[in-house]
Amino acid sequence: MFRLKKNFRSQLNAIANLDSKLRFCLYLDLASQYGTQMTPDSAKVLAIQVVNYLMGDDFVKVYDSLQPDVQSKVDTIKNLIEPKAVEAITQNKRIRELMIRLIMTTYLIYGVLFDKQWLDRSEMKNRQELIRKYGSDGNEFSDVENFEKYMICASDYIQNTQNIKLKKGA
Repeated sequence: MFRLKKNFRSQLNAIANLDSKLRFCLYLDLASQYGTQMTPDSAKVLAIQVVNYLMGDDFVKVYDSLQPDVQSKVDTIKNLIEPKAVEAITQNKRIRELMIRLIMTTYLIYGVLFDKQWLDRSEMKNRQELIRKYGSDGNEFSDVENFEKYMICASDYIQNTQNIKLKKGA
């Protein structure tokens, strides 16, 4: 059993190593889209909050950790966060597949590595709710909890986003 847990730990570490790149690429994707609909500053704040929502982050915990001036900016777009997250996950198949694979894969790993209290955290409940609402029906994305498929999906998304950014910058 130790060997199995060790493998899951290495998979969790690999996912964690991609996390900041994935968040940044999702942010770039969404900020670019929202930039056509509102001021650049509001688009950036909204994109960050939508990424947090899609990743299952605890909004209250994140909000409370922000500086007051940033909280004020979040307050101006707060009513757009959930609708824009729903729009992103329902209208963009790449984002939906990425988020479903991330949540299902990490949830499986967490279930093996951590106790029930870990799964009772608000972040895990948020992820469960995202899966309940937007999860694959088993046919759309095969083996959604497959680690290798998630890593390929995430790496491809990151690479494509970086390529787009490079083309726009060139």
